[in-house]
Amino acid sequence: MNFYRNSYQMFEGIEHCVKSNLVMPALCLIYSGIDSIAWVAYGDISVRKRFTRFVEEHMYKEVPLEPSSLDLYAARCAILHTMTPDSDLSAKGQAVQINYAWGTADIDELRKSVNTLLPSDKSCVHLNDLAKSFRLGVAHFVEGDFASPECIQRMKKHYSGLSLEIVSKFNDGNKNMAKIVG
Repeated sequence: MNFYRNSYQMFEGIEHCVKSNLVMPALCLIYSGIDSIAWVAYGDISVRKRFTRFVEEHMYKEVPLEPSSLDLYAARCAILHTMTPDSDLSAKGQAVQINYAWGTADIDELRKSVNTLLPSDKSCVHLNDLAKSFRLGVAHFVEGDFASPECIQRMKKHYSGLSLEIVSKFNDGNKNMAKIVG
């Protein structure tokens, strides 16, 4: 397996889940995908540190979202570990829970509802926007830091081979995703 093929398949899976309103599988793929790409980007530092750094330096450079990078990390922990909105960070008041909109739902309507029903700190994000931010964040990373010797070394450690066909599909997928969700 190689990095590009795995990434391409991951984004195809995310796109399928988003289009089919399969919210939890889409979130699992997005959050684990951020983990994976952040490891390539930053190596063996703490998961929290590399996850939030990738969000700030790549995803939010392309498509900034309402939740902070720490809120997204807490949501990642909640979704991947318990499939609930509850994380240790949100329980300690260090991060706010994220409410998700998907499909044709309007994010502004979600915000109004959340603020009316649960006036405490909450953050809202549309699944399409999160997927777009991740995909374009990866493209931002690939265009910039990706060629560093350290990143290439980490990729080679777990992924081998490089297919121009897969790279082309990945780049085409970025163009298509931007059209779909943006």
